[in-house]
Amino acid sequence: VVGVGVSSLSKSIDLEKWEKLLQLGLDYRRERCLGKNWAYYRAMRRGHFGLLDGYSPTLTYNLTYANGKVIVTSVYYRNPYFMCSPRGGYGRDSEIKAKVQEAYLNYLVDAINLKQTMRDAAQDAYECGTGVIKLGFDSEYGTPSSTEEHADDGGELQLNKKGTEYIEWNGNVHAGMPWALRIDPEQIITPYGIRSPEDFDWIDHVYFRPLDDVKGSSLYRLPADFSGTHIASSKFFEYRQEEMDELSTLGQYVELHEIRDRRTRQVFVYAPYGSAKKAIIRKEDSDVLQDKYGLPFVFLQWNRDSERFWCSSDIALIEAQQHEMNESRTQSMEHRKRALTKLLARQGIFPTPEEKA
Repeated sequence: VVGVGVSSLSKSIDLEKWEKLLQLGLDYRRERCLGKNWAYYRAMRRGHFGLLDGYSPTLTYNLTYANGKVIVTSVYYRNPYFMCSPRGGYGRDSEIKAKVQEAYLNYLVDAINLKQTMRDAAQDAYECGTGVIKLGFDSEYGTPSSTEEHADDGGELQLNKKGTEYIEWNGNVHAGMPWALRIDPEQIITPYGIRSPEDFDWIDHVYFRPLDDVKGSSLYRLPADFSGTHIASSKFFEYRQEEMDELSTLGQYVELHEIRDRRTRQVFVYAPYGSAKKAIIRKEDSDVLQDKYGLPFVFLQWNRDSERFWCSSDIALIEAQQHEMNESRTQSMEHRKRALTKLLARQGIFPTPEEKA
């Protein structure tokens, strides 16, 4: 729906307050918890040393990759498998129901590609200190509260309003089924100063969607002048400016902030668009994904901090040793080159002392 009820959505939520909260949360992650270094740690694991700080060794030994290869593959389950047993009685019917549930859960693990999701989250935990998995149902970008209006098999929100084209195409998200997706930690903003996920009173998931997909979705109510975000100036993706610039040449994209508020149990989507405009384009008073267990996010952390939520990266802990090893190997290579230097010349080409005299 374009231009209908948008002003009332924005008025019901204090955008100025939320913008301050998001900026504080972003500064907390980047500055206080050193999230600004994550791009550098990821580059180190790929073997791209010196791309961010000017340090460019000639001969390297990628200790960060070797450690990650051992740690990450040792953490996630190679072949996740559920085993179900009946509780409160072991009658024939209970055993049959448990086996049926076990078969369905193991089918689901394979259908939603949970193994790869766990592996990717483990790699994020190694590189950034925190891995994030988001849980959901039916649609990647949100199920409305009035689910009874939709068909039992679901999938309506994966199509545009006309039902002629898919606007969601993630292969791990299936109509009418739960899903679990790895989320880049850079796309998550949390409250300032929070130490534990149990203390969150809100969380923000930042992502980009093509403008045509946003306009085609029945989830959103858009202003009449709604347009793409000027992503080249987006403060939430500064570390990927080159990538964002290239992406903007393919078409218009919208930066969306999906905020889940634990205080009110609401979920709403805040969209900065154009050059300096902003609007609330979606608001659900009852977030069906917020249950008694909390927000629909799972966090994987190995180096828990007693004061801060965002943990130290394993790569940060071995960064000094990595640079020392690279420098030592490079120096040995340079010394060997100089030691093996030889000079060939014809006899008599250099003057004798007598000739010099």
